[in-house]
Amino acid sequence: MNRLLLLSFALGIFLSSTYASAAFTGTSGINALAVDTTSNMGSITPINLTVSSGNGNVVVIGPAEVQSSTNQSAVTAAQYATAYLGLNYSHYNFSYNINSPGGNVSGPSAGAAMTLLAISALSHKQLNTDMVITGTISQDGSVGAVGGIYDKVAAAENSGARFVLVPSAPQGSAENMLYALVQANTGVPLIEVSNISQAYPYAFGQNPSLSNTVSYMPFVDYRVGKLPQATTACSNSCNMSTFQTLLNQTFNLGGSELSTLSSDPRYASIASQLRLVLNQSIQLGGKGYLYAAANAAFLNYINTYYFAHHDISISSGLAAATDVQSLCNSLVPPQLTSTNYEYVTAGELRQYWANYTINASIGSFNSTSLESDQVLDNIYLAGQANGWCNAASIIYNATANSSGAPVSYSQNLKSTALGRISRAASYGNNIYVSTARQAYAQGNYGVAILDSDFAFSFGNATYKYNLSTQQLLNLSSVTASGATYGAWATEYNTESQFYANEAGLAPNSTQAHQYATQSYSTALLASQISNDTRLIHNNLIQNATAASVQQQGQQLAKIASNINSIQLIVCAIAAAVVVLIVLNLILIWIVLTRLPHKKGRK
Repeated sequence: MNRLLLLSFALGIFLSSTYASAAFTGTSGINALAVDTTSNMGSITPINLTVSSGNGNVVVIGPAEVQSSTNQSAVTAAQYATAYLGLNYSHYNFSYNINSPGGNVSGPSAGAAMTLLAISALSHKQLNTDMVITGTISQDGSVGAVGGIYDKVAAAENSGARFVLVPSAPQGSAENMLYALVQANTGVPLIEVSNISQAYPYAFGQNPSLSNTVSYMPFVDYRVGKLPQATTACSNSCNMSTFQTLLNQTFNLGGSELSTLSSDPRYASIASQLRLVLNQSIQLGGKGYLYAAANAAFLNYINTYYFAHHDISISSGLAAATDVQSLCNSLVPPQLTSTNYEYVTAGELRQYWANYTINASIGSFNSTSLESDQVLDNIYLAGQANGWCNAASIIYNATANSSGAPVSYSQNLKSTALGRISRAASYGNNIYVSTARQAYAQGNYGVAILDSDFAFSFGNATYKYNLSTQQLLNLSSVTASGATYGAWATEYNTESQFYANEAGLAPNSTQAHQYATQSYSTALLASQISNDTRLIHNNLIQNATAASVQQQGQQLAKIASNINSIQLIVCAIAAAVVVLIVLNLILIWIVLTRLPHKKGRK
């Protein structure tokens, strides 16, 4: 390391002497945001730039080691800055001096800052000193996403920065949620910029407007009032009361987290948005689109959990995740029967997903030190797993006292499950494929088959994205036709119709196409689940022990019935005998009282 420092120092002297002989053009400085890899704490890293006449050379000096991604960002920054100002890049040399507190500098996250720095030095315009920026830079001037946002903004807050420029993120995305959380927690305004042109007025304005700060608006205004009442009926006997119970409890789960979040005034606007989503989900359920309502409420619950459990310490995050793991491990599915198999399988699916997710979260917590962003990602995963385990618990409780005969899966389903997994895996590995393999290894073939259906449906649907909106809707209608075997398939079918209706009510073609794509995806899922629910039902076998017990029970019941019949006959005969005896006594009494009396002799 000492040799590297001496080499860096010597290189700095050499470059300084080289640039001293070149014609000076300009210099500037900016505070960039970074995360110290040794402590995972955010830091302010000053970067100075000297531009001179030259032949297009770009160097980065200062730290002992500069990785290639940082060097490439410096080159891209210099090239774009000259083009932005209409200058010839090959006429200048650029020397970036990074005053990093660590021994090395890595990553491209200072690219946007380096670009603004080059524009400042070339144009002799002073940068806004109460602003900091983080983001990568591309050759077209676009500003890209970076990590460590929470820690970087915390460092900006400590340094007294008035606002922070961050890369734009899609509304409702994970990054958008993170921005909203960071802004609420730190009180530092975040301004999203997609490119250098958008960043320019904030970087060089003397008093730029901060009215366009990050907003979190997950509420999508579905045209619920214009939707027809859902009318799709299950083609076989379905226990829809259990589905309604699950839906209501999902509403309650989200409402409980919202109450916690609403108590913190910093999150008032976020809580307001999340409540809009919950209320709309309730309205959607009232229209009969039960799964669409449950799905929207479930996703809203996870987002609410994320904000309500925003403590970013690793210890508290790990504790929350461990609590969720304990809940998931405590759940025991009820006995599979001929009447509850569909719901028990659905509960097990969610328990598999939850265990997979929470184990990944805890593994991340335990594997290495984490940036705050990563801690928050794990909290989101904990919320997701908690939601799934609660859903499984609700389903198990609702079906625990099933009156059907105990059953198990036929071995005939083993090869089918393996085929379904192979088909799904062709679209890539994901949570559904991974948990399907787990279920298969444990002999839980019904779960393995249905799990693979999720992976296949979502994977296959992506290949239809390029179809027109009308083509997607036509395909959705054909695919979902008749997909009503079982409660879950019926509800996926209804959700497909919900998106199809929304496509027709959408305000623009982009949104209409998005809804049409979702309609086809859920139609395909409904078709797969319907076919395989029927297949599973036809391959349920009555457990041998249970059958024996049931047969013995039937025999005992028959014997008891026969005994009862004999007892009734005996009682009837006894009653008849008693009646005859009584009648005879009465007759004797009557005869005796009517005979004439004879007088005796004296």
